[in-house]
Amino acid sequence: MIYGVAGVGKSALACRYAADWSGPVAYCRIGSAAGLQVACEDALRQLAASDVRDLDMARGFDALAAVANALDDRGGLWVIDDLHHLSGDERRELVRELASLRAGKVIATSRELLPFEADAPDRLEVKLGGLDQTSAQSLWTALDDLHGASPGFDGTWSRARGNPLRLRQAHACRPDAEDHIVVALRALSPTARRIATALALSECPLPKDVLARFAGTDGTTALAELVNRMIVDPAGPSCWQLHDLFRETLAVEVPAAEQRAVRTDLALVVRSSDLDPALRAREVVRHLSAIEDHDALAAFIVEVEPALIAEGATGELVRGLEAVPVSLRSPRIIVSLARARARQLDLERAHRELAPLATSEPAPLDARLLFAQIALVRGDVALAHDVLRPLAARSDLPALVTTLVAISIAVVETHLGDGERGRARLAAAEAAAADADEAGMLGLIRGFLVWLDGPDDELGPLVRPAEWFAGSVAAMRANVVSPGLAALLCSRLGRFHEAEAHYERAASSLAHDEDLLSRVTLAFSRGVMDLERGLRSSAEARLGEVSALCRQRGYVLGALLADAARIRALHELGRTRAATELAETARVRAERHGFVAIRTRVERVGIPSIRATPATTALSDENTAVERAFAAIRSAIEHRLAGDEPLASAHIAQARLILATHDADADLVDRALSSLGHIRAIANDTRTMLTTAEATALVDSAPGVVVDARTSELRTAGTTIALRSKPQTAKLLFALASRPNRVMSKDELVDAVWGGAFDPLVHDNTLKVSVTRLRSLLGSDLALEFDSTGYRLSVPGPFLYLDIPARAHLV
Repeated sequence: MIYGVAGVGKSALACRYAADWSGPVAYCRIGSAAGLQVACEDALRQLAASDVRDLDMARGFDALAAVANALDDRGGLWVIDDLHHLSGDERRELVRELASLRAGKVIATSRELLPFEADAPDRLEVKLGGLDQTSAQSLWTALDDLHGASPGFDGTWSRARGNPLRLRQAHACRPDAEDHIVVALRALSPTARRIATALALSECPLPKDVLARFAGTDGTTALAELVNRMIVDPAGPSCWQLHDLFRETLAVEVPAAEQRAVRTDLALVVRSSDLDPALRAREVVRHLSAIEDHDALAAFIVEVEPALIAEGATGELVRGLEAVPVSLRSPRIIVSLARARARQLDLERAHRELAPLATSEPAPLDARLLFAQIALVRGDVALAHDVLRPLAARSDLPALVTTLVAISIAVVETHLGDGERGRARLAAAEAAAADADEAGMLGLIRGFLVWLDGPDDELGPLVRPAEWFAGSVAAMRANVVSPGLAALLCSRLGRFHEAEAHYERAASSLAHDEDLLSRVTLAFSRGVMDLERGLRSSAEARLGEVSALCRQRGYVLGALLADAARIRALHELGRTRAATELAETARVRAERHGFVAIRTRVERVGIPSIRATPATTALSDENTAVERAFAAIRSAIEHRLAGDEPLASAHIAQARLILATHDADADLVDRALSSLGHIRAIANDTRTMLTTAEATALVDSAPGVVVDARTSELRTAGTTIALRSKPQTAKLLFALASRPNRVMSKDELVDAVWGGAFDPLVHDNTLKVSVTRLRSLLGSDLALEFDSTGYRLSVPGPFLYLDIPARAHLV
């Protein structure tokens, strides 16, 4: 922070430091009418910043945070002149936000001190004051050596109070003059005075070539005169500005008629200059507004609208359009302003200002089309359809309007639940498209509608990004929207490398973009890409931010799309309660607003199924809590099927712990086990867990032998034998049936039937008796065989054994 009164060299010191800076430099002079937002927009353009991180739930795109990121990412320097023109709150916000810079730096000049606060970050302050008398005398002597002796130092010293600029001006003029600034200006040649006036009326420094064209053949000589007289200072490479002391004096000295003439000529020169498009538009609008040439202003802002949209300079476009008085705004201006407000997600105001024109008779086509589009994103699907339906039936529309109507009504039809009709409409329009741009745009939107509503097997053939980027389409931010949606669609197909390349292309196009709609669209794409790649936590957080911002801005469609994706992320993270609550809220909102496709999409997203989740053989840190818990549950089921209930319970407890430590719902374990079922079904060569309904259906259709431990029954060849009155025989059968065609040792059988270790003196004869009794029940369909180590239940034909593990009811 460089402080000091006018004329002590604040700007000169800042610019001298900037001249030696090795990285990119952004320069901004805060004009009396400009605020912090405008300064940030200018800095982002000069830094060519590329960042889409700065979505803020309360403020939308945080331009100041974006500048801070750009300065650090590029090692940039931001020189801010005349910080005192900002409000106190804006100055404090700027210092707080930029205090965390690492590689980047900011130098700000100000005539006013910024008070320190108890919790404010540190900053370096340089206070430039007037020269003391000895130093002032040294400066005067040096000027004598350069320009010849000039008397009157003592009188000048008392009036200038050590101000270096006033001392230099006094040396060049009559020492006894009352105001050396006035004297210096009156001594200028007519051309130099004209250039000085132009600089005084400009809010930004002007390049040398602009000043030369403005002043004519004598412009270069006149500019040199102003520099030599220390009236004009450098402000960045080949740019010049007038010192504030001269600016304030010229505002009084130059007659109104002369100022009007200068503004008129300056507007013409700047209009055709190579200045940054947003800066050029701002200056021309200022000058045309000052001379009240509203017709020229309206024509100019319509002319530069495409360039400002391409630059993402939405804020500058809005300010330019608002400069046209309300009573003089043509339908073209009204539509352009509503479209620009929609890009800033100022949807309520855009709708309110456009409605009278769009509902009039006859209404301009572009007004009705835009009105329908704004109605859709605000959540009035029925209104959008009512407005678009008559337009879609017309055959006399211009080609581009026909294409845009086809896209708009296809999107509306899809949201109303008639996606097939919408996609067919776009396919027909694509086949009849006049050029590659229109065909590419139609193909892109058709792909998006398949992503939203259609089956994935239709998506692959439609993902042809090379055709989408054939050129820019006037009605779309093709450099952002096309690659952003391409990234979304490619990630759905698992083509992640392509998706990242498309995303980076879109992100680089948002270099200094104020188009909040484009930023939200790209942030949504990033969230869905993360979700498809399995990065559920980052996806859920980003989609939550997008949803909150959209709700705050009245962007109903954007909020619902983000919520639908977020519901899936929450489910996959195991936060099923939060997912269910959000799903119910989103379903009700989608139904209320008429978004049938989104309601269906929300209803399709359910609790993750352990059966649908692929088995994880090698877990890593990238696996979610749900995947790790499901892996533990699968291990539990394997042990349960093998009859090892203690190990099964241990793995189930591990699954609960995994979910609890990752903020997931612990009862997801119970839901997973319930979905798998608690009935163990063992056939000749398979083992699985079944639900009650599945087990009943299997028993009813099973051929051959069925041993059902649940009902203590043995069914063979149409005969059912009840075993409830023969508990020991039943236990022996169930133990052998749980391992068909495998030998069970006497120890294992005794433990299963009598619950103890095998003792030959106690169990040998008892076991033989039980085996004999069991053989008498088996008939010809089963055989109980003995070998040297134990017994085996031989199952020659179809066989099914059902039971409920002892602990299955408890977990």
